[in-house]
Amino acid sequence: MISRLFWLKRAVTTVGVGLVSVLSASVYTVREGERAVIFDRFQGRINEKTVGEGKHFLLPWVQQAFIVDITTQPQELTFQCRTKHFQPVTVTVRTLSRPDITQLSSMVSSLGNNHADEVIKSILLEVLNYVISKSTAENFSIDLPVISSSIREILSKRAKQFGVVLEDFCITSFKFSREFSDSVERKQVAFQDYETAKIWTLIAEQQVKIGLIWADAEAKRSNHQNGGRGQF
Repeated sequence: MISRLFWLKRAVTTVGVGLVSVLSASVYTVREGERAVIFDRFQGRINEKTVGEGKHFLLPWVQQAFIVDITTQPQELTFQCRTKHFQPVTVTVRTLSRPDITQLSSMVSSLGNNHADEVIKSILLEVLNYVISKSTAENFSIDLPVISSSIREILSKRAKQFGVVLEDFCITSFKFSREFSDSVERKQVAFQDYETAKIWTLIAEQQVKIGLIWADAEAKRSNHQNGGRGQF
């Protein structure tokens, strides 16, 4: 009798644990700033409809929920690119991106969940090199607004193909090699010296002209005075 009660109790406990496990596996939670997509093993695909915030049920072992963070995520990335004449330049950029909710199902199917950051990383270097290679190192600073705008436009279109919305892009800093920077600085100093020399040359020429005008005026005044004495 005791043996039967023991096994009955054990069976009930096992069933209870199993039920708790099944119920636990049947419930999933979608928090604020998230969406879920459901993979159905019977259908062999991810359902197109996304699931919003709250607690939800699914069929354990038949369905699987993929939770996707849909909030805007910042990234700061640094790459080394080359200008038109193959001058290396280190560029630091900042991006703001998020998954496109309307494309979550296809996005998770092809690339997995929470992949927006990786998409931006993977295509950014290609876009940077393509745009920056059209500018010379000497004109890089002047061309920067155009470069930044072109990168953002191309990057936004490319990201959209992978189900990612690019909300913002900017180049926060750039740096050329020490040798190139020193060379540019020497050119700037030489140019400034040249401009300064031009100014001093113009000043000297003006002083000569003023001296000539003054000498001519003095000569005329002297002649006038001498001529005045001769009349008496």
